[in-house]
Amino acid sequence: TSASIINSYTTGSVSADWITGGIAGAISNASIDNCFNTGKITSQLAAENATGGLIGHSSDSIISNSFSTAKVSASGLVGIGGLIGEADPNTTFNSYWATDTSFQISSSQQSLEDGYFGVTLAQLQCPTSADNTGCIAEKTLYNTWDSNTWDFGNNNQLPGLIINGNVYRDGDGDGRLDADDAFPEDEAAYEDSDGDGHPDSWSLGC
Repeated sequence: TSASIINSYTTGSVSADWITGGIAGAISNASIDNCFNTGKITSQLAAENATGGLIGHSSDSIISNSFSTAKVSASGLVGIGGLIGEADPNTTFNSYWATDTSFQISSSQQSLEDGYFGVTLAQLQCPTSADNTGCIAEKTLYNTWDSNTWDFGNNNQLPGLIINGNVYRDGDGDGRLDADDAFPEDEAAYEDSDGDGHPDSWSLGC
């Protein structure tokens, strides 16, 4: 449906039969700006899934200044993307997905010219400001991103959204905000229930 989603994030896991995404399952004539997702995305049944880290299916929409590090998994073989599962037509610019944590090397209608491409989690964490040209050869990360909307932290952190003066960041992209993560720079651990400085457990496969 038609909508405008701005300055929003998700960290929780999403599981559905098909048309699945972190911010929205399906959008049409919509705009998505300044959003991120770090929660896992799973589509379970359909052969053609329309499953993406940020958006499952996007039609006649504009997506900008957004990213996803979510693991994206689906039972089918088509319509699966790191950021967008299916798009027709669509305009996406200055938006990214983590190829290593998503396990997806492509995203629907990806375009280097529009600044819509996949990189590793470490490369997404590397910049400490917008318009970065030093972390990846011949590519600009976070082109034109607004420093009044995004806090870039240090070079081991993903950007965080600034909302009402507070920074909402999942620095290691593990699906938990830093405020709820005892190990905010280690995607394989998050909980230390006894406060001994060691993780209660490690997440395998990170």
